Amino acid sequence: MLELYLAISIFLIITCLVVRDRTAFKLSRLRTELMALRNEEKRTSEVLIQIGVLISRISDDILRAERRQLGLEKASKQLSLLLEDLTPIVRKDEKEAAALSAKTPKSEDTAEQPTAARSQEDSGEDPT
Repeated sequence: MLELYLAISIFLIITCLVVRDRTAFKLSRLRTELMALRNEEKRTSEVLIQIGVLISRISDDILRAERRQLGLEKASKQLSLLLEDLTPIVRKDEKEAAALSAKTPKSEDTAEQPTAARSQEDSGEDPT
């Protein structure tokens, strides 16, 4: 009977060692997988942070672009209003300038003659 107990105890010890080795192997494999998952989680969180920073930069750039666009639209409207206000003035000045340029050659010739005659009269010379 003692031999039977001894054989059963040896069998149980061998079985426990085999089960322990299998369990240790499974645990080491699970530990390796867990470490890989942790590393992947760290990389994913870093990528997520970079994406968040990129999104905030893009949002800031979009806001700046919208502000510039609004500023340019306002400036464009103001310029068009100024041009509308200046157009009649410019046309009026152009008409006056055209009228003056049409009169200028005739008026220059007549304007110079009296001036020359006056200077001769002032000096006491005879115009002839």
